[in-house]
Amino acid sequence: MKKTGCSVSLFLSMIIVLVASIAQAEITMCTPIHQSEIPYTINTPGIYCLATDLVAPPTFTTGNVITINSNNVVIDLNDHRIGGQPAGLGNQAVGIYSNSHRNIQIRNGVIRGFLYGIQIVDAASPGTSSGIAIVSILADGNTYAGIDVVGLGNRIHDNSVVNTGGSTAPPTAEVFGISSKGKGSIIRDNVVTAVTHPTGGSAYAIFIDASSDYSTVDNNRITNPSSSASSFGIYVNSSDVLVQGNVVFGMDTGLSFKDTTGAYRNNAVIKTNTPVSKGFDGGGNVSNP
Repeated sequence: MKKTGCSVSLFLSMIIVLVASIAQAEITMCTPIHQSEIPYTINTPGIYCLATDLVAPPTFTTGNVITINSNNVVIDLNDHRIGGQPAGLGNQAVGIYSNSHRNIQIRNGVIRGFLYGIQIVDAASPGTSSGIAIVSILADGNTYAGIDVVGLGNRIHDNSVVNTGGSTAPPTAEVFGISSKGKGSIIRDNVVTAVTHPTGGSAYAIFIDASSDYSTVDNNRITNPSSSASSFGIYVNSSDVLVQGNVVFGMDTGLSFKDTTGAYRNNAVIKTNTPVSKGFDGGGNVSNP
């Protein structure tokens, strides 16, 4: 019996070591990006990872620390950070940028102190950007937008977006924690805290732009220190969007819809001046202004 027990224990230990080695291989079997290589451009498909923290110098006030110029790219920050704080609040640089590419995943790390933390656009060839996934990113102290994605079927989930706002560089009229544009997108399980708008401007914790039909916004947690004027928890500027299971604290308007084709259900909206504007009430919602 003792021999059998030892054999089982040894077998389980071997399995644990094998699984751990596989998990480690997924992170290390990649093309490393080093501090000395920034600004860095990705021109071929593959898995890329940060070998260390990347900190842009104070003179790096425009451009992108990492530019994705290819389809089928994964960037794993490996729990490192990309930092732009030395440039200050006038910084117009971007942490990670892509224009009109497909199947991009950015995950596992911190992006801090840029005008845009992550900016995925679809300007060069509209309709090309698709399959974008932003996962487990801490976007902290970015001055205009923490995460800004344009593409079909976006997945923005399990991120934390904190302390967005304060830019002294244009554009300064609006501030976005998470902004998404594209049909069939999923914005899920994110935490957005402290989105601060400029004087006379507007702040959006989660912004669903036009042409984002058939998207869902669910199980996000949004908190602002105060319900300042022109601050919105979830703002839906598109039709046929479902907003469900979210919690919003301390915004001027909790949930705001373009029209009645957007539906909301099972949300809690607390300490807001206007809990809900427009939209179709699907039931189960709680509000306490």
